[in-house]
Amino acid sequence: MKQTNRFVIIILILFFTSCRTITVREIELDETQPLTHNIESLTETNIKYTINGKDTTKFETVIIQHFNKKNNLIKQIDYYPKNKTHTTYFNYNAANLLVNETSKNQDSIEDTRSEYFYDKKNRVIEWKNFSKNKSWIQKLTEYDSKGNRVMQRLNSSKPNSSDWITLFEYNYKKRFFTYKTLDSNYVAKYKTGNKTYFDKRGYLIKSETYADEEFKNLTGYSTYKYDKAGNRVWRKSYGKDGTVKSESYYVNIYDSVGNIIQRDHYYENRILETSKIVYKYRK
Repeated sequence: MKQTNRFVIIILILFFTSCRTITVREIELDETQPLTHNIESLTETNIKYTINGKDTTKFETVIIQHFNKKNNLIKQIDYYPKNKTHTTYFNYNAANLLVNETSKNQDSIEDTRSEYFYDKKNRVIEWKNFSKNKSWIQKLTEYDSKGNRVMQRLNSSKPNSSDWITLFEYNYKKRFFTYKTLDSNYVAKYKTGNKTYFDKRGYLIKSETYADEEFKNLTGYSTYKYDKAGNRVWRKSYGKDGTVKSESYYVNIYDSVGNIIQRDHYYENRILETSKIVYKYRK
C-alpha cells in the first residue's frame, strides 16, 4: 500500500511539473536580474571600448535613475558627450502598471510619448509611441493560454513605412518556439526560419537560423547561459558545422544586498563594455 501511494505521488509530481506554465522571455541583447532592496536612486556609468585597440575608450554615458517607494522607475536622465541630455518620466496606475512615459531632450518640451494598455491579466496588449511631429507607431500583441506571445503587429503612420506582423508557434513539450515575419498582406517578408529554445524558467538558451522556412538548411546558431539570479553570463555563436564563430561573456560584481555594482562584457576575451553602478538605498 505504501509503495502504491509513493508511485501515485511521483506520477502527480511529474504531471503538475509538465503542466507548469512557462513564460518565455523576449529576445534581448542582454539579460540581467531585477533590482532588489528599496532603492531611491542609482547612477550608472557605461564605458564602451574599441575591440582592436588596447582598451581605448570609445564612448561613455552616465545614466541616473530615480525610483518611488514601490521600486518603480519614475525618472531617468541620460548624459551623453558634449553635454547632451535626454530625460524620461514614467507614470503608473493604481495597479502599479506602467501606463505612459515621456521623453525629451534638453532643448525640447517633448520628443516622444509612449502609452501602454493592458488586458485583464495585466499583459501589455497595445503599445503606442508618438513623436513630436505627431506621427505614431503602434504595436499590438496577442497571447496564448500560457501567457506567451502568438502575434505581434506593428503599424505606423510614418510615410513610406511598412506594417509587419510576427507570428509565434510554441512546442512546450520540447521547449522551443518558431517565428516568422509577414507584411500587412500576410506574405512572408523573409524566406528564412528561426527556432529558439528555452529552459524551464523561460530563459532563451539556444537560437537557430535556417535558410528556408521548412527548417531544413541550418545556417548557424547561438547558445546562452545564465547564473542562478537570471543574469546572462555567456554566449557563443556557431556556424552550421558547429565551428565557433564568436564568444562573449559577462563578469559581475555585487554589493551586500545582491545588486550588480559592476558588469563587464568581454568579446573574444577583450573588454568590450563596462558598467559601474552606485546605489542610494532608502533608510
